Amino acid sequence: MRALSVDNLKAGMKVGRTIYSANNKVLLAAGMVLTEHYIERLRELGIMSLYIADEKLGKVEVDDVISEHTRREALAVTREVMSSIKAGGQLDAKKVSKVINDMIDEILANPNLVVSLVDIRAMNDYTFGHSVNVAVLALIMGMALGYDQLSLKNLATGALLHDVGKTLIPEELLHKVSPAEHEESSEITQHTTLGFEILRKIEGVSLLSAHVALQHHERMNGGGYPRGLKGEEIHEFARIVAIADVYDGMTTDTPQRPRYVPHHALEYIFLHAGTLFDSRLVKVFAGSIAFFPVGSLVLLNTGEKGVVIKVHKEMPTRPVVRVLVDSRGNQVKPPFDLDLTRHLTYFVSRNLGDQEI
Repeated sequence: MRALSVDNLKAGMKVGRTIYSANNKVLLAAGMVLTEHYIERLRELGIMSLYIADEKLGKVEVDDVISEHTRREALAVTREVMSSIKAGGQLDAKKVSKVINDMIDEILANPNLVVSLVDIRAMNDYTFGHSVNVAVLALIMGMALGYDQLSLKNLATGALLHDVGKTLIPEELLHKVSPAEHEESSEITQHTTLGFEILRKIEGVSLLSAHVALQHHERMNGGGYPRGLKGEEIHEFARIVAIADVYDGMTTDTPQRPRYVPHHALEYIFLHAGTLFDSRLVKVFAGSIAFFPVGSLVLLNTGEKGVVIKVHKEMPTRPVVRVLVDSRGNQVKPPFDLDLTRHLTYFVSRNLGDQEI
């Protein structure tokens, strides 16, 4: 199973992972055979990539750090919360609390998993899926830092609701494809303050969680907004969410651009460690993210090509690769698995993205 962009799909390919609509209904179930009609419909719905089952790869399973049921529940709760606030209603803190407790329990039960799943979502579902992913990433970092249960809950609540202020921003600005004008950009930046004002008034939501919404765009060098805070002036929860927010934004398809492969997003975050992001937290984050996720087609330094079938949490840059093509471009029959933690002269040169095998 590997993720492919819609532009590289072909009729006859099989869906590798079930695709859901924004209202939580199955669009295409795993195992279904793609037709030209289905592919065009995916484009119309704004779904820019999906997992396909590829017989040439053999059996390759991509594990998520939370169950599909919990992820769908978290999406539904986030959508309900955002819609309610947009309509002038109240946020149901009990529902948020329940789904966050479920996420914490599942991640605690899988401490050795690294984030390897490319989240497939429709463009009109971007905000909700992004919020859930940021909460998952923040929780993984919080656990690595040794946070207690209450701290994890406050962190995850702030992460899940970090963009709640965007419900009060005109949609045409949020979904604008062309670069925003200065005045529009200024209006969008208000979502941090708006989010803080929403959350601080809600019973059952900690003021620390509200400060995540306020500060997640602050940067270590003082170049962020809304207050231009520096370094330790920014709460650690917000520094965590800043990293998770940028990483998920870069590795997700948007109307403006296709997603970056994970190691390119990680390179960007590493490049700006100490200036935009907290250097210590960047190291913690990198230890929980697959540089080359399961299902990635990669090129080895030997010229061989293969697919990543397993990621080691302790050495995320040295996965297990199933070699499919030799250095001369010939298919390897049968393919063989190469554990790069044991074969130290081998390393991954780059992610080949959607290339043909």
